Amino acid sequence: MCSQLSLNLEVNSKSQDQFRGAFIGAAIGDALGFITEFMRNSNEIRSKFQLEKLDKFVNWERITTYYKAGNKNYIKLPLSSGTYSDDTQLTLATARSINADGSFNPETFSKFELPLWLQYELGGGSGTKAAAKNLLNPNISWHNNFYKTSYTSYINSGGNGAAMRILPIALVNIENLTRLYIDIWRNSIITHGHLRGLIGALLLADSIKLLIRNPQGKVEWLDSLIEKCSKYSQLEKTWSQDNLFPSWKNKWQSVINKSFTFAWNDICKETIEYLELVKREHTVGDLDQILTRMGCFEKQTKGAGNITVVASILFLCRFNDFQNRNNNFENVITPIVNKIGIDTDTIAYFAGAMLGVQYGLQSIPESFKQKIQDYDYLLKVADYCYDLYTKNKNLKSIFSYPESKNLNLPKISALLQNPDASNTYIDIPIFGNARILEDHNITPTWQGRHIYFVKLELVFGQTIYCKVERDFSHTSKKVEELHTKSQSIINSLSALDEFKNIIESNNFDAEVILDILRELKFKRKDKAIYNAFTTWLWASLPNKKE
Repeated sequence: MCSQLSLNLEVNSKSQDQFRGAFIGAAIGDALGFITEFMRNSNEIRSKFQLEKLDKFVNWERITTYYKAGNKNYIKLPLSSGTYSDDTQLTLATARSINADGSFNPETFSKFELPLWLQYELGGGSGTKAAAKNLLNPNISWHNNFYKTSYTSYINSGGNGAAMRILPIALVNIENLTRLYIDIWRNSIITHGHLRGLIGALLLADSIKLLIRNPQGKVEWLDSLIEKCSKYSQLEKTWSQDNLFPSWKNKWQSVINKSFTFAWNDICKETIEYLELVKREHTVGDLDQILTRMGCFEKQTKGAGNITVVASILFLCRFNDFQNRNNNFENVITPIVNKIGIDTDTIAYFAGAMLGVQYGLQSIPESFKQKIQDYDYLLKVADYCYDLYTKNKNLKSIFSYPESKNLNLPKISALLQNPDASNTYIDIPIFGNARILEDHNITPTWQGRHIYFVKLELVFGQTIYCKVERDFSHTSKKVEELHTKSQSIINSLSALDEFKNIIESNNFDAEVILDILRELKFKRKDKAIYNAFTTWLWASLPNKKE
């Protein structure tokens, strides 16, 4: 099903080094920012890692929701230092869907990559996940994925899930502006219907395109970006070269009951205003105030496509010395991942990609390169994009997909249901052979079944994590005894600490608090732990200023 790429560590040109720098820089920014994305304040960095600021990779645990039979609970996922999130996962998925002629294939991305990604995603956004689930329906195509759920909808999905995966398309089409903009539209509208998502992808691509040519200064770069953005209003004509654009546009207008042209021009104007704000105040303005004015701390807008890209541009202009390539990577990325409250992983991903493409792989510190997940595979994908850019006529596609687009994809977790110590490999449809690297029991005290967190290495070099639920019959007696014992001490202090961590890691989200209160009061009916929890909660709730 899939083909290996050969890794050649020699760099043939400055451009190849920049392509490699973009992929590695993006993944490093993503992995560092992933750790602090949902932290409530900087005190958590000190308490969890004994660091004054996060400036290196660390092993950590991600607290995430786990749904079973309509109930929402929480589990801890043990993540190794350098583990990247959905930003890099979707970047690699996009790269695999670029054909040997350099064109993006929306069919393979929407019908193979996105549905499979649902089974190994780490930190995926609600809009992208809803879009991927809807694409499991054989009657839904990439250009008519107008999904709607109880918590989100296609039209309202304007997050940065499109921009975070657009890097391969941007690099491949540096010299092909028409295909660049058409393929960005094709990729973005598969999951995102709000125009902030689309313009964020465009702006990131143009930022990359301008930086690879090494602008002389920040103001020159910003002026060029503002000029580019002012011409986005003309893109309807370009997109109309795809025969599916008019029907998609008509559907969009009928759902939202607005003129696409007027709505698009409004988003372009909004984005230009943000860029002009950065131009005026990037050296003298208060950083937090600028981020606040752009909506980077607001729950409804902090992850918007255009806003997060402009935020990364702000950090580059504030902390990046365009005239000196030394230490720029750390100088820019560290302030981003320690700016608690913003979308740290994606903004750092964007900034890492921009710095990598501006200064090349050689400018990124070895301490980061040595620990980033899938370093070799990231280089292989970067080299594939470079070969596409240079129009290597002997190039073959990075990946081979089945001909049928409507396969019934089995769950990877089902293939991992009965682990056999004598066989450390499983065969995943489409992805091919996968080697089991780690198999952790992460069953929390409240759970009546075993949950495992399995790390797999795919045959082409990428590693993925999957959550697997197993029956007690598939586990050893020792594990079952430990589970039974943990149930008997559920009211212990450790159980209370687990609930505290959940609340803090979710920024005192009201829904999370209510879920835990219901669990303690109505299911466990443990008055002592309920009183202890509510006493702590009352004392710890942030005030309005916080």
